[in-house]
Amino acid sequence: MRMLSQVGLLPAISRLGQLEACLSIVGSAAIRSPILVLEKRLPEATNRLPISAINRLSDHYVREQMAERLASLGINLMLDYPYQPSSPERTAVHSNRAVLYGDASDRSFSVKGPGVCLVALDTDDLAGDLMQEMPYAWSLLGTIEQEYLKRWGNAIEFWHEIAHCNSENAFNDLSLIGEQAAHEIQRYSERWAQEAQECDPVVGESLLSVLEMTLVENPDNPMLALDAVQAAGGFDSAVGKDQILRFRLFTETLADSWAKFQIQRRKIANEGYCSSENAVTHPWDRFRLAMSIRQPDARYMTWLVPWLKGLPEHIQRQVIADAYEGVMRLAEELVPKSIVMKLVSEREARPDVLAFSTPNLSPDSRRADRWKHWAQENLGTSFRY
Repeated sequence: MRMLSQVGLLPAISRLGQLEACLSIVGSAAIRSPILVLEKRLPEATNRLPISAINRLSDHYVREQMAERLASLGINLMLDYPYQPSSPERTAVHSNRAVLYGDASDRSFSVKGPGVCLVALDTDDLAGDLMQEMPYAWSLLGTIEQEYLKRWGNAIEFWHEIAHCNSENAFNDLSLIGEQAAHEIQRYSERWAQEAQECDPVVGESLLSVLEMTLVENPDNPMLALDAVQAAGGFDSAVGKDQILRFRLFTETLADSWAKFQIQRRKIANEGYCSSENAVTHPWDRFRLAMSIRQPDARYMTWLVPWLKGLPEHIQRQVIADAYEGVMRLAEELVPKSIVMKLVSEREARPDVLAFSTPNLSPDSRRADRWKHWAQENLGTSFRY
């Protein structure tokens, strides 16, 4: 409460609903930084629109509703001291809209401002959404995984987003218990710092100038910036994309691990699952594996991280590429052909959108097949109805 008071957020939080206020306070205390939790809602005006329009534009409507609601609370996400009730409301709306732009997702998400982190919380049941929107992924799960998602899925999702609000504090918590994702991020940071010291500052500043200028001119397409840096004599863009993807995989794993840690420390769910070097055992990790087949995205293949332990970075990138190809091949067998064709066409048609979720390294066909069979065997061990 003292921390929230210091940044002036208590008046705004006092005007929230009971669930939002409670979660804002609990989340802030757990991650030790200011958190504001708002429920994702569609504006009442959308009730007059056709359902097809709502389905197409729901992310836009949710962002607009959130930008307006934050402004009505006196919150400007762009400011170091976000609570500014006397500032012009339209200015706050525009600022909030800019911060929220591009960060919406199908369910919960988080966005960081300099003074507060916003968690946009989807209060619909995760398991219910999965059954309705992703029935093929749901069908890949067994009784234990399905029951876990019904009881604890929303809680894991909430704590996952809280972890993203302050990855450093989540990292510190997990480092104390020797969690692997935290260890890998530490290795990454140390190598990055060492390489930064070895760089020629003049060359580095020149490349950064090219990167910044291209990003300003093309804010919606970061691939152009990477290509421009490569053309100016910088790093290979494919390697750069894979490094970003690999780091994102570790940060998502860190958020998952911290979320499970919060569930365990509150003893609201049994986290004493058996572990095995050759199997994915935790229900949440098995959910991630099922989603990797239904909606392949290498950034969220958090079940893979134990198999990256201790490997050199270039080998880790190759393992990610092989495993990703393996789950794509398994998807071709388990998911309806129309869905697979859509996944493949999206990957090929929109590299600007999917470049940071699809490995750039060419997979080894034999190893990819082994990953495919491994994933199939792991999902086959689920306890089914």
